Amino acid sequence: MSLLRLSSAALLTVCAALAQTQGVLMRAPFRSLPSVVVPPDPNEPVTGVVQTLTAQSDRSNALALMTRARLKLQLHSPRTPSFVISATFTSSSGAGNMAETWMNGQKWRWSGTVANDSALRIAGDGLTYGQPQGGAIPPAVHVLRNAIFWAATSGVPDAEGSIRSSSAIWNGKPTTCLLFGPRGEDPQGARTWDEQEFCIDDTSGLLQVHSFVPGTYVQYTYTSTLFHGRSPASGITIFAGNKKVLDAQVTITDAGTPDESLFVPTEEMKSYGPVGGGVGPSRWFLESPSASVSDAATKPVIVHASVDGQGTVVAEELSIASDPALVQTALDLVKAKGFPPNGNTREIYVEVRFVAQ
Repeated sequence: MSLLRLSSAALLTVCAALAQTQGVLMRAPFRSLPSVVVPPDPNEPVTGVVQTLTAQSDRSNALALMTRARLKLQLHSPRTPSFVISATFTSSSGAGNMAETWMNGQKWRWSGTVANDSALRIAGDGLTYGQPQGGAIPPAVHVLRNAIFWAATSGVPDAEGSIRSSSAIWNGKPTTCLLFGPRGEDPQGARTWDEQEFCIDDTSGLLQVHSFVPGTYVQYTYTSTLFHGRSPASGITIFAGNKKVLDAQVTITDAGTPDESLFVPTEEMKSYGPVGGGVGPSRWFLESPSASVSDAATKPVIVHASVDGQGTVVAEELSIASDPALVQTALDLVKAKGFPPNGNTREIYVEVRFVAQ
């Protein structure tokens, strides 16, 4: 038997060729060809000069700013006092609500409802049980939970990747926006397709905007009331594809001494077996030939998809498109693709890169 050894660059080239010809879904970051620039979005806070941070001191300061913002929002922590958090919201899929009683990492319960869909999770015996059978979570509930608890799931991006900074005015206040990109890239100019964005108020140190991908923006508002030194958001508004897709009002109080029966899964739940509690957002890409692309630069369309535990897309929406004529094709491609099953609800951003035939 002979083995063919490929360099990293050669392997990426082969993977890109397979992705283009077979329509293979692959995990980001990965970019085989240059892309057209990201189109403007009225919800994008970064409109001025963007500075690349190369000095170690500047990069360390940026990461420290991120860490402080994260700690102000972090709720799922061993040091967090027990709490009850409640949210009511409207979304593109209907009105809904969500509530969580959290005593510690081993003892908690949350539920969420949107229209006729609902989910329940209870921590018991070191496992997670819930309803419905199969572990489905309404997409709007899942997205809102990720927005509320982002500090526990996302944290600080890759410290070894590119870091850029831009000063902005957000809601009339000086704000610093940090753009984090993959390792090995040297982005120039305005925000690129690969960069994740965090905008933090210069005075309060509170996160104002989180944008996992261009086109989707989670905006946070706060009251002056602290919860044991933390500053959970009182309002969360999400825009995608230049449309408001979710608007939530959030409250948090001490848990007190809730009834212990709240944390006991029913025998029916146990008969289903353990279920997933949902995971944070991730990025994938898919290359597809298109007659509308005539040069070497790809035309990306980013689709925000909710994927169930079996890998099926159960809901999707547009984040951003370089060419509006390609939107429906991108939505159809993502809807038809199967993701690897893992038994958990996932929030996935798929960048469909249309390339020349």
